[in-house]
Amino acid sequence: METLLKSIVKEKCPKCGHGNVFLSKGNAFLFETPKMNISCSDCSFKFEKEPGYFIGAMYVSYGLGLLEMVIAWLLAMSLGIDMEYAIYGLMILIILMSAFNYRKARIIWMYFV
Repeated sequence: METLLKSIVKEKCPKCGHGNVFLSKGNAFLFETPKMNISCSDCSFKFEKEPGYFIGAMYVSYGLGLLEMVIAWLLAMSLGIDMEYAIYGLMILIILMSAFNYRKARIIWMYFV
């Protein structure tokens, strides 16, 4: 279990656990999306098994975003931040976390499907 979690966090190949899944991580500040390798450099495992394979990862990304929003909202309310400012902060959080959620959702989808 520890190696599974470690491989997901480090974004390694779901088959061998060594090769990198992503070529670049992307940058929300520069509006760059993450670039994914076609296959593993170590074991040649093909990451996208078929066209549309990662459609299910959108649901995982939605869940990650929702979890982040709930945590941020509870934090903002516990700190007594005005609701209007909290909503603006949540909108900024969504944009900044988009590249992270994209990568993690695809990794989680590959490991569990």
